Amino acid sequence: MSDFDFHMNKALRLAILRLLAAAPGYKANSSVIHTSVNSMGFHVSRDRVQGQLDWLEEQSLTNGQKMGELVVAEITARGMDVAEGMAFVTGVDRPAPMGH
Repeated sequence: MSDFDFHMNKALRLAILRLLAAAPGYKANSSVIHTSVNSMGFHVSRDRVQGQLDWLEEQSLTNGQKMGELVVAEITARGMDVAEGMAFVTGVDRPAPMGH
């Protein structure tokens, strides 16, 4: 994996956690997540988003539930702490301080 991919994955994981933290019910399906992160400028495939959702679940930052072709991801309490910068997980970017 290149340095670019490594840093892109860290940023993408934080973006997904922050999206879920702001979502109604703290959850969203993989299609909505894909559309949302691409609108943020990531320009990644559905497979890449799904891979990151799998990684986040393995780290206990989200829970996923398969619903047909989609996965509904829900942020966990630990994931919320990471999204808010109150906890740190290697492999996820830290949010910038407020005002930056």
